[in-house]
Parts: sequence; C-alpha cells; structure tokens
Amino acid sequence: MDYDDARVAATYRRARALPPSAMAIWQAMLRELVPPAGVARVADIGCGTGRFVPCLAQAFGVPVVALDPSTAMLAAAERRPGASYVAGSAEALPLAAASLDLAFLSMVWHHVREPGAAVAELARVVRGGGAVFIRTPTVDGLDEFPFLRCFPESLELDRRRLPSRAALEMLFDRGGFAVAAHRAVRQPLTDGPEEYRERVRARAFSSLQQISDEAFARGLQRFEAWSASLPPGRPVDELLDVFVFRR
Repeated sequence: MDYDDARVAATYRRARALPPSAMAIWQAMLRELVPPAGVARVADIGCGTGRFVPCLAQAFGVPVVALDPSTAMLAAAERRPGASYVAGSAEALPLAAASLDLAFLSMVWHHVREPGAAVAELARVVRGGGAVFIRTPTVDGLDEFPFLRCFPESLELDRRRLPSRAALEMLFDRGGFAVAAHRAVRQPLTDGPEEYRERVRARAFSSLQQISDEAFARGLQRFEAWSASLPPGRPVDELLDVFVFRR
C-alpha cells in the first residue's frame, strides 16, 4: 500500500473513519487504562491522517504530536488546534529523550519494519513511569475480521505480518517495559453492512492492497455474496487487541 500516494491518503481518510460510537469506546478506554493525571505530552505515532488526534486531545486535554513517515498522509490530515504534525518513523522518532508521557500507536505495529528498533526508540522517548498504548490486530484474533474469510491471500499475509499477543508482550518486556494491561476489544467498525461493503470495495484495508488484482476480484465476488445476507442497519464489528506497556 503506497501511503505516499496522495490518492491513497485521501481514500484512507475517507474509508477508515470510525463511527462516533467506536471513538467513544476508545476515549473512555484511554482514560481508564492511562489515567490523565500526570499526562502532559502525548504522541500519536503512525498517525496516518490523524483520525485519533481529536480523541487523544479530548481524553487528556493536552497538545498532541502526530507523527507519520508519509508526508502524503500528514498532508491529508485535518489540522486540529494545539496539534503538531511531524514526519517521522517509529524506528527513528524525532523526539527528545524522556519527552513523552504517552506514546499511542493505532493499527501501526504490522507496518513497523524493525520492531526491536521501534521498542528501543519508545524506551528512549517515554519517560520513566510513562506508557505506550498499542491498538492492533493480532494473529490470535484474525478469525474476528469478517472480510478476511473471503480473501485467503490477505488472510495468509496477515498471518505472516501480524504479531501474536505473546510475542508482542515478550518484545516489550525485553525492551524494558512491563505489561500494565491487555484487553481484547470488540469495536463497531461501521454502522451497517453497506458502508462495510464500500470499504472492502475501495480496498481500504492494507491487506487488500497488497494482493494481486486477480486475487482481489475473486475474493470480492465471494465477499459480495456473503455480505448480501447481512441484516441492513446492523453494525459490523471487529476484534482488536489493546496493550498498555509501562516504563
């Protein structure tokens, strides 16, 4: 998926928006798992088009530093008062040592090319007692992503690139973090099946972008047939893992 393509960035911003009910879940969970007292600086690492910047700002009432390696994604982000948008990768964060109280990473970990280097960078920039909040799919929960049942090539790709829950916890443990919390969270992804179909048709998920056009066409035919049976107006959800690691 070419995140440096302005058209891809525009599609991502439009197709990956979450309904208000989902954002309310995440705002409440952020405040529960990372109590706002003492949180003065937050970074959204791998922010994409910044969909979680307002959520973070409202949850903690502090300025947010939004970082992403793609300048096209940053350019497509809606600017928010008090937020700064900076180009940078998880493996080489343009942040001072011990400058963060919270590092937030959403749907990013499977794009990190050097996980060990990223953990080392997080250990450098998060102060002692600070937290890393990761929102991610894992191989343990792949059966809970409805569209993948129709795209076997995408499913196999995700089996190779996604972390397991145990492996992610071990990686952070070796990097000097303790597991403060882990939850499997079911979130409403869309308000109904038609919106879900539009996301799949637009190949808004990176695992659909990375398979061949022929494989996508075969899977889309299966997906259209399966999704036609979904009740109109019923939300479509997915299962994500949440980890909070403490320095």
